[in-house]
Amino acid sequence: MSDAPALEIEDLAAGYEGSTIIREVSLSVDSGEVVGILGPNGAGKSTLMKTIVGLASRYEGVIRFQGTDVTGLSTHERSRLGIGYLPQQDSIFPEFTVEDNLELAGHANRSEAEGIETVYEQFPRLRDLASRRATLLSGGERKMLALGCAVITDPDLYLLDEPSDGLAPNLAADVFERIEDLAGEGKAVLINEQKEQVLDHIDRAYLLGGGTVTDEGDAQRLLEEDRLERTYLSGESAGK
Repeated sequence: MSDAPALEIEDLAAGYEGSTIIREVSLSVDSGEVVGILGPNGAGKSTLMKTIVGLASRYEGVIRFQGTDVTGLSTHERSRLGIGYLPQQDSIFPEFTVEDNLELAGHANRSEAEGIETVYEQFPRLRDLASRRATLLSGGERKMLALGCAVITDPDLYLLDEPSDGLAPNLAADVFERIEDLAGEGKAVLINEQKEQVLDHIDRAYLLGGGTVTDEGDAQRLLEEDRLERTYLSGESAGK
């Protein structure tokens, strides 16, 4: 097995239609580690996630997954290698049932029956909703289904863009605990999250401001700094 980080980014610059949103971003995530991307609204956190998975334009820099340069690969190819992505806005099929969505997500990855049962064990509420069309779910239930669709593909690296958005506090707590479980299984997790409680569930964090990394280190150390209080926890916007 390679000793390389699950994810390694060097001097990344990216954006949309020629507009640069993030620049000179370097970071890494090891297997079995949960790393947070923290920063104010508009700092480029979601753009970073989309660039890693191939949905935003990379202008400079290198993206490596398990030691392999994936910079030039398509989103589909990165997914097949083992990069899972949960977008801020869920990508489920609203007219399909919960179970239909899970079957589609798990197709060709492993036994559908085994995968769906694993999701139901982790998210019992989805078992109760199995025959309900996704369009009839609450916002929190849709987010839970989207996370279940990410889990069923069994990736080695999870990119989670605000996974607790729209969830009630008790459900958000369940999501954060499940994320810790994933790391315990040896998965690598990179998470962009706005809820303060995420700091109790991550190993390290990178602070983004103005599209670049302004600090990095232990999550609790960063929490103690006034700058983190002002920019991350207050929800203050940095602009683009």
